[in-house]
Amino acid sequence: SQKPYTEPALLKVQVNNSLVVLPTCPATETPNEDSCFTPGATAKFYFFLRNETVGDTAYERIVNPDGSTFTSWRHNSINSYLSSYWYFNKVLPTIPGVYTYETIYNGTTCTKTFKVNCIALGVEKNTNEPDLDIYPNPAQNTIGLSMTDLSNEPVNLTIKNLLGMVVFSDKLSLENNHIHKEINIKNLSSGVYILSLESNHSRIIRKFVKQ
Repeated sequence: SQKPYTEPALLKVQVNNSLVVLPTCPATETPNEDSCFTPGATAKFYFFLRNETVGDTAYERIVNPDGSTFTSWRHNSINSYLSSYWYFNKVLPTIPGVYTYETIYNGTTCTKTFKVNCIALGVEKNTNEPDLDIYPNPAQNTIGLSMTDLSNEPVNLTIKNLLGMVVFSDKLSLENNHIHKEINIKNLSSGVYILSLESNHSRIIRKFVKQ
């Protein structure tokens, strides 16, 4: 049987702290999905559609751990698209627990679970790895680095783009087993970058987004 000319469908939902990055080919997109969030923070709730059709409605909500609705909203399609995605900024609950993001579109329901206050839920980070913070992320002109629990040895800093080209490198010095550094990224093109800190005993890799 001949399929319909268009087949509106809900493809995926996800929850993020930072924006999705969708570069042009041949670079691969970076979903930037997250599973752990700070109580009361603002998260980004995404859904992705195929053949979005004018007049359709997507129904969305955040579901509490007990199955009740924390908050709900809807997206009304005012145009038709071959492919599309939408996201909404929502303030998260303050009570620790496992919550669910739910979207219903054209008879299909997609869900994604996420945790609020992972520490209270017993989800801890790897304590064997030095603590590296990149802020802000995404960033526009500068990023700050803060790293603790380092051994007293030189650390090589490298920033690469998604094609593997080195766009910045430096050798960092330590102060009382800590690193604090500000890096100017104003001249970098918008996109996702890979930052690595490497010493004789460890290698830490993080992603950041240049807006």
